[in-house]
Amino acid sequence: MTNQHPMTDLTQKLANLVFNDVQMYDGDSQHAHHAPWGSITVVDRMTGFGWRDVETGFCDPDEVFWLATGNFDIRDFPDLSISEAIELIKENANTCIASPPE
Repeated sequence: MTNQHPMTDLTQKLANLVFNDVQMYDGDSQHAHHAPWGSITVVDRMTGFGWRDVETGFCDPDEVFWLATGNFDIRDFPDLSISEAIELIKENANTCIASPPE
């Protein structure tokens, strides 16, 4: 058993994270988990092109951001550790890849 606080323990399973619902527009949803190691967000939304998409983002503590689109929902991988989930988001990032804040 680890002595780390659960909010900073990157070895815990993704299934153990609590994703909070965030207010969105009609029919769209956002789920977010914020921790000292960064934030993971999952958005299900209607795109400007007329189809629905699920997008998963990761923002690290330095506000560098990765976004994986194309119906990529990291919550579909509950057995991954948090660090493995972060790496999978980065590997699948296809829209924003290590984009620093402006």
